[in-house]
Amino acid sequence: MNMKMNLSDPDTFARLERQAFHGTVDVSGMPPAAYKYFSELAAVYRAYRFEGLPKEEAVRHKDKLLKDYHASVQESRRIREMYAAYQDAIRRAGTLTSEIEKSHSVDEIADKACMVIALLIGDSSFYARQCRKLKEAQSCGV
Repeated sequence: MNMKMNLSDPDTFARLERQAFHGTVDVSGMPPAAYKYFSELAAVYRAYRFEGLPKEEAVRHKDKLLKDYHASVQESRRIREMYAAYQDAIRRAGTLTSEIEKSHSVDEIADKACMVIALLIGDSSFYARQCRKLKEAQSCGV
C-alpha cells in the first residue's frame, strides 16, 4: 500500500472497501485501525460471497467494523494530541527551569517553579491558585 494513501478521502476508502469485497485489498503498510478494518471486512465479504453469510448479517458486521474503525481512529488522534501536549509541556518546563537557574528573585523563582509544576501535572488551575497564595503572603509581610 502507498504510505501516502489518504484514508480520510471517501473515494479512496470506498475503493479499498470494493477491493475488500473482491478479496484484493492489500492491507500491508496500513495504519493499525485500517489494517484491522479492511482485513476483517474482507473476511466478512468472503463469508458473504462464498460461505452463505446472510446479507443482513454481513451489513451488521460491516457497520460494527466501521464503527470500531472510526472509534479507533479517534482514539489514536486523541492519544497523538495528548502526547504532543505532553511533549510541549516538557519543553516549556525545560525553558522555565533554565529561567529559574538565571533568576535572582525569590518571587520570580517561586512564580516560575509553580508554572513548571502546573505544566508537569497538567493542572491548569494550579498556577493561579499558587499565585493567589504568593500575593497574599507578600501582603502579609512574609
